[in-house]
Amino acid sequence: MTQDVDLKQIEREAWTAYFHDGLTDLYGGFILLGLGLSMLTDQTWWLALMLVGTAALWARKRITYPRMGHVRFSPQREATTKRSRLIAGIAVAGTLVLGVVLFALVWTNALPPWLEAWMKDYFLVAFAVMVGVVIALGAYLARVARFYAYAVLVFAAFAVSQWLNTDAGLSVSVAAGLIVLSGLVVLVRFLRKCPRPKQGGPGDQR
Repeated sequence: MTQDVDLKQIEREAWTAYFHDGLTDLYGGFILLGLGLSMLTDQTWWLALMLVGTAALWARKRITYPRMGHVRFSPQREATTKRSRLIAGIAVAGTLVLGVVLFALVWTNALPPWLEAWMKDYFLVAFAVMVGVVIALGAYLARVARFYAYAVLVFAAFAVSQWLNTDAGLSVSVAAGLIVLSGLVVLVRFLRKCPRPKQGGPGDQR
């Protein structure tokens, strides 16, 4: 029994360790930055920066795995990981679909007058809650405390813009810039703490 508990604890720590490289932070930060710049300039920055963010995750094979190795988790942990990814994917997709539907309804003036008035007053706050909940869910599934701070930061960016009646693109871009900066700091610390091993180290294990 104790051995099973220890194995589960080790697997949880190993799973969390893969978020110590800051690359997931950069992925989310660049995507959010693309969204903010697109809102600010009416250009499709989101597409270019989404590619940059995706490249950050691809870089994990070159940066993280050679330093930490690629752990083979137990079937139970693999099942938990797949379930967590599925939940996160559904949450993100649901938020995007809901946001698109609401935007389309506002754009086509298809909302009832009372709901349209409410949307004008609280749309960004409602959207901030949805995005914040998705990020917080990711923090819970990944067991990474700083992701909760990102959830609060993103919520504040949208909510403050709504309450102060300022350009949401600017506040979102600032929040995204802070997340990218945080990701870079985490990445630099990771590289310093975990130098690339010589041949025969953890990264060479199969």
